[in-house]
Amino acid sequence: MTAAAKYHPNDYRVHHLRAIAYADRFEGEPAFAAAQRAAELCDATPPPTGAPACGDAARSRLALLASHYRSDREWTAATLAAVVVSMRKIREPGKWGWGETGKGS
Repeated sequence: MTAAAKYHPNDYRVHHLRAIAYADRFEGEPAFAAAQRAAELCDATPPPTGAPACGDAARSRLALLASHYRSDREWTAATLAAVVVSMRKIREPGKWGWGETGKGS
């Protein structure tokens, strides 16, 4: 993973896989940091050059990883608001394959 992170530092998938690898070894702090970095890259508008857009499935997995390895493990109003904003971004009409109704195309 080190080489992939070196050559693709702005690809959320690399950090997502790093988070999973750390979690598999029960290394909470680096797993949380990698999941947070992946989530930041997912929220980047526009997505970083050369990196794919982040969809619902990846966002959900990252939220679960990050929430599991958080030190305080509390879902605050700010945390929930951030998730809502993130999900609204990807459900905007015409983005990520969603139609004008928001039910998919």
